[in-house]
Amino acid sequence: MHERTVRNSHTLSLVSHAGAQSGVLPLPVDLVHLAGVAGWGGALVYGAWLLPWRVSGVTGAAVEHAVGRLSTVGFWSAMLVAATGVYASLSRVWGPRALVDTPYGRVLLVKLAAVTVVAVVAATNRWVLLPSLARGATAPRLGRSVKIESMLLLIV
Repeated sequence: MHERTVRNSHTLSLVSHAGAQSGVLPLPVDLVHLAGVAGWGGALVYGAWLLPWRVSGVTGAAVEHAVGRLSTVGFWSAMLVAATGVYASLSRVWGPRALVDTPYGRVLLVKLAAVTVVAVVAATNRWVLLPSLARGATAPRLGRSVKIESMLLLIV
């Protein structure tokens, strides 16, 4: 099963943006980008839809610990996505005019706008709502916000 997953990811990268570029670097960068997206999305799906935000008997400390770990995975995955996305953009966009004159550039601008909205929600979750759990705030508020973040990420 693992070998099939790796082979499918490799094939996806070969037929995506990386497959149209020469050289050795585009394929590994595309695979790291894909891994970052999977890590961020996976942490979000688990956090949004599978964590026991309202289960009685689950302490705030347990939820805080779980969300803190998921937040760390999501943060570093998002950093991978950002770094590899910058590389991909720099290798495909030849100048500022390409952002408005090419289909790739226009789609990139829309995608960047959507990612910015998701990043603002994610930052609020990580640096505002997550610390508020330690001060006795209710977990359901953070749970709703994580669900919003996960739905917004689907748009991207």
